[in-house]
Amino acid sequence: MGKWVTVNAKFRAYHTLAESCDDHARHIATFKRDGKLVYAKAMSHAGDARAFAGALEGVYATDSHYAEKLWEMMDEHRLERFDDA
Repeated sequence: MGKWVTVNAKFRAYHTLAESCDDHARHIATFKRDGKLVYAKAMSHAGDARAFAGALEGVYATDSHYAEKLWEMMDEHRLERFDDA
């Protein structure tokens, strides 16, 4: 503890924000572990942003308050206005 650790890891680079978003969405929709779709529960809520965020908790992020934080950001920035856009 208290020591710097260097991690060499591969990162993807994108030419546009849209390209990055498309790749991330594809990852969420298709990523498999042990032959099973990891985010299948979240994808079953694709039409409900709050339920989708809730289904990611404990799977996509280790933060036990992940969904709550997403919901707060959604409300703060009024992101629902982009639904069905």
